[in-house]
Amino acid sequence: MTKHLRILLLVLTIATVLSVLVSCSDMDGIMDGINENILNVKDKILAILKPDSECDHEWYAATCTAPKTCSLCGETEGEKLDHTVVFDAAEAPDCTTDGKTEGSHCSVCGEIIVAQDTIAALGHSNTVNITKEPTCDEKGEKVVTCSVCGESSTEEIPANGHDYDDTVKLPTCTEGGSTTHKCKHCGYSCIDSFVDPLGHDLDEGTETKAPTCTEKGTLKLSCTREGCEHTEEAEIPAKGHSYSHSVTEPTCTADGYTTHTCSVCGDTYKDSTVAAKGHTKVDATCEADGYCSVCNEKLEDALGHDEKIDASVEPTCTETGLTEGKHCERCGATLIAQEIVDAKGHRLSGLKVNSATCTEDGSIELDCGDCGLHFVSGKDKEADDYLASPVGQFINIKAQGHKYESVVTPATCYARGYTTHTCSACGDTYVDTYTDQLIHDLSGEWLVTTAPTCESTGTEVLSC
Repeated sequence: MTKHLRILLLVLTIATVLSVLVSCSDMDGIMDGINENILNVKDKILAILKPDSECDHEWYAATCTAPKTCSLCGETEGEKLDHTVVFDAAEAPDCTTDGKTEGSHCSVCGEIIVAQDTIAALGHSNTVNITKEPTCDEKGEKVVTCSVCGESSTEEIPANGHDYDDTVKLPTCTEGGSTTHKCKHCGYSCIDSFVDPLGHDLDEGTETKAPTCTEKGTLKLSCTREGCEHTEEAEIPAKGHSYSHSVTEPTCTADGYTTHTCSVCGDTYKDSTVAAKGHTKVDATCEADGYCSVCNEKLEDALGHDEKIDASVEPTCTETGLTEGKHCERCGATLIAQEIVDAKGHRLSGLKVNSATCTEDGSIELDCGDCGLHFVSGKDKEADDYLASPVGQFINIKAQGHKYESVVTPATCYARGYTTHTCSACGDTYVDTYTDQLIHDLSGEWLVTTAPTCESTGTEVLSC
């Protein structure tokens, strides 16, 4: 290997080591990173500069992390060395500090071979010495000492608090109740749970004076609680009148009112006067008197009819007429009813018959001698009714149909045969019953038309 190549390898190796030192925070990581990056750099340079030549090996000695290795090409030889084992001594735990089990590691590469496990701290083994006893309302003190490490501390003992006996005083009608608490140990006492006086529990009372409709009564009330002799007098309100009510309705001419009468003492009075209603008049008609619809009193005489003549109406050919009648102009009553006079009907004349053809019906035409209307059968009911009458039924205007005469034309060798039908009345014609065209019948004898000669041929004809 040339001198320049060795210098290049040295520069790249130093740069790689510096980059690893910057990126790693622990020594083991630094060592591993340096070795790995040096080998990578060498491999790349050798692959570029000497892909096909033999390497002049420069060996790194084997370690416990790598076998013997060429610093130029990265080739290895042999096996890694065994770790140099160093034992890590066990550490016993105490009251406050954790201990460790025995372990081991390699003194060369630092690899942990047997990891040390943590042994939890033992905790204190304490004895307690009370230096001041607590009372009901004062704290005590105690000294706590570890029998192993000798560590000592002074701690408070909470006050015991009072242990009370309770005495309950029940409330009465006029005095309140309460509960007295007295400590069994120190004699301290206090009062609480106050209860208001109950107040008197009065009975329903005994009537000493009965009330009337207008005067008050009295009632003696007594407390029902045991040992209480309290009494008091109460007032009973006057009962007031117990009125029944009777309503007298107003009439057309007299006022109405309400009468109130007490069912106990008979007191009575009237009120709620309602004025007389006055008559509710029903007006007189042509035939009935006017009167009050409430009391039926007659108020005026009947008016009598206001007669009016209803003129007669002459009937026409199609519309009915009316006879003379009479009605009341005031009430509309019919005094003489008008009777219906039947319509006269048309007076038909001037009969004209339009003859039928082979295919179309004929018709008749009539005129009314009174109203002048013109009627045609098939359009107007009047003309149709005339045809149905005993006189008109003999008029025949129905289509007669064609009267065909038939001529047969026989088939020939050149055309089909057929039948021609012709109406003798109107000349209408049509053809039907076709027969097939005939075939030439050539079964006869040939007829010589030109005799042959020595120099030319003759001709002959076969006829149908």
